[in-house]
Amino acid sequence: MVYFRCSKEEIEFGKDDLRMHREWVRGSWVPPLQHQGTSSVTDATENEELSESSMELQEGALVEVSSDEEGFVGAWFSAKVVKKIGNSKYLVEYQSLKTDDETELLKEEADNLHIRPTPKIHQVNNFNYLEEVDAFYHDGWWVGVISKVINHQTYLVYFKETQEELEFKKSQLRLHQDWINGKWIRPSLKLKSRTPAKNWRLKCIWISFKREQPLLSMQMTMKLVSIRTQI
Repeated sequence: MVYFRCSKEEIEFGKDDLRMHREWVRGSWVPPLQHQGTSSVTDATENEELSESSMELQEGALVEVSSDEEGFVGAWFSAKVVKKIGNSKYLVEYQSLKTDDETELLKEEADNLHIRPTPKIHQVNNFNYLEEVDAFYHDGWWVGVISKVINHQTYLVYFKETQEELEFKKSQLRLHQDWINGKWIRPSLKLKSRTPAKNWRLKCIWISFKREQPLLSMQMTMKLVSIRTQI
């Protein structure tokens, strides 16, 4: 099962339909192509420290709220539950975001897909290269990846949504966790070396179109023929 943060969906895939995720940072792939990932998720049922039972949020509960608005995707903002609205919505009051006139804290509705309990804080000695973290920036927690360890107190973090790389102090970072089906899931970095992929060269690309009657649906089949060559 693969969890997609933006759509809050879980979809089942076969192993052959998956590949290790990489980012293009400062002219190179992160992680490098010669590394291949293994399982990248630690199930909360295997780690009681991360487990929390699914629960109904009570009035006054501290939570985090996300948004699908452009410019805010990937960020979580601290808030407090004011009251429950119906079966799947809550009225929340943000802890740092204010109304347009900045006279009071902003209140708005949030559904179950965009609200979660405040995650537990895990103390770490330092963060590692390629580790997924949340960085506190512009009053919210933004998910990113450690792209460079300057020292054990200072890090560069790469953000996929904005394609930015910013510097943060250790105190501004926390381990990234996802709230899935009432449990905290924390990614883990497990890389192992293998033969570099550069000795594979794309030889041919063939694209064919098939039109079927009466639906007039267009099916595109793309075949990639790769020939291994020594470089």
